[in-house]
Amino acid sequence: MSRSRILLIAALGAVAVLARGLLPNASDTAPPTPDPRPPSEPASVAAPATGMPETAGAPTPSRDAARGPEDPFAAAPNAAKALEAAAALRHRADFPPTSRPIEDNIDPIVRTRAVKERLSPPGQGRKPTLVVFSSALSYEAPSPIILFAKFIREYPGDWAPRADAEIAGELRNVDGALVAEVELNDDGQERDIEAGDGVFTVRLTPAAEDLERWNGLIRVKLWGETADGERRSATTRFYYGAPSAKLTGYYRDQLVNGHLQLEAEIEVKEVGEYRLEATLSGARGLLAWAENTVALAPGVTLVPLTFWGLALREANEPGPYRLSSIALANVTYKPPQLNDAIGTAYLTAPYDPDAFSGERYGDPKLIERANRYEERARRGAADAR
Repeated sequence: MSRSRILLIAALGAVAVLARGLLPNASDTAPPTPDPRPPSEPASVAAPATGMPETAGAPTPSRDAARGPEDPFAAAPNAAKALEAAAALRHRADFPPTSRPIEDNIDPIVRTRAVKERLSPPGQGRKPTLVVFSSALSYEAPSPIILFAKFIREYPGDWAPRADAEIAGELRNVDGALVAEVELNDDGQERDIEAGDGVFTVRLTPAAEDLERWNGLIRVKLWGETADGERRSATTRFYYGAPSAKLTGYYRDQLVNGHLQLEAEIEVKEVGEYRLEATLSGARGLLAWAENTVALAPGVTLVPLTFWGLALREANEPGPYRLSSIALANVTYKPPQLNDAIGTAYLTAPYDPDAFSGERYGDPKLIERANRYEERARRGAADAR
């Protein structure tokens, strides 16, 4: 597809959007349904598209991912709910913010890097709807970028894809400079899995000499037109760059003061503040998560992660444990420069769960909040009498 054809689709789409903008539209409230087909060549442990609505700001995988909802019972309607909230807060207070048990068997590193599908705005009309997403939230150069798009027949009731369309678009960096123009195809070639299935695909790999222009946030805008003249546009974004530090693949572990300390070797090219996080699993699933943020100078160094002993003691599962996933990010940058999250085959030494400390961290802020909930419960009980 020529540049003029891309611009023509964009221009016609803008006219259609303007015309529809003069008409009232239903609000966009329900999240999209995930694409049943997994994206091609995702980041090593990136999750598939979740269909969650887009949130402002950059992805910041951190301790909050493992802490869970900050206050799930903020609107507790009665004393029982308040006591339930207090108990949950006291349990969380047993662990430091840098290490938590994983109780839902969902990897928090994968969760924070999950790909989300984006829809064309409701003002353009919902019959059909253009859906776009990338194969990963962030790409570590020289990994290829893969973009997907599809027209669904009618949001939210009919997610059947339409194959009678043309889709093209452009990619711009954080400064707004054009870095690529793309045409998406549904021909079964390159990374397109099946010809004529209604899922359009494009793959591109930035040239090494262009990495400076590509480094950081990349915004994508795609335009599509169906055979019957329906035009839509939708946007998504991802992060791309050559990492300023990388994991070498060397790890070691030991018991330190009743806690499991895992050290990961990192080769640093650029001075900065780096966040390392990892998850451990046993025979029955995921056990614990830990993170550490440290300032690093160029060179090769070992960065420790401390998995709180109580989390492994309460899991009551003997080692060795597997290092399920590990991820590095340069948090000096805003938004952070994300390395690929990776899975490993590394196994720790054998450990007896009774060897781990039963020490409770005692997070004072969480305990204070638990006290307030318990006081609320007492007042509610008194009012009921």
